[in-house]
Amino acid sequence: MNIVVKQLRTKPFEVKKSTKNLKKTYRMQLAMATIQDVVDDDGASTIRRQLELQDTVVDYTVDMLGLTEKEKGKLEDLEFDEVVDISIYISLRVTGMTDKEIEESRKEDEEDEGLDQAQPSK
Repeated sequence: MNIVVKQLRTKPFEVKKSTKNLKKTYRMQLAMATIQDVVDDDGASTIRRQLELQDTVVDYTVDMLGLTEKEKGKLEDLEFDEVVDISIYISLRVTGMTDKEIEESRKEDEEDEGLDQAQPSK
């Protein structure tokens, strides 16, 4: 499948929908999910987990897209939220969603977020 990441280059990246890539995707998603589960009073442990998550997300994106060193540099120059968005986009595509489905899902999330913010707190 072709994946376009305009922050890195205009030419699409070719990513296979293989079992190997699906397993990499689930590992990355698990790492992202487990960082939220960490409740630790030790500041060093929290920072260590954040660094591990950043490495995992960057490494996943580099691996899945087959980035060159120059493209990896561009990726690491982005804000981390942008890098996470790119990795999530890749993972959604690998797990079977189309660009249209991803766009619709993001619109729904934005609408839900807007509703949550509009409701008065109790």
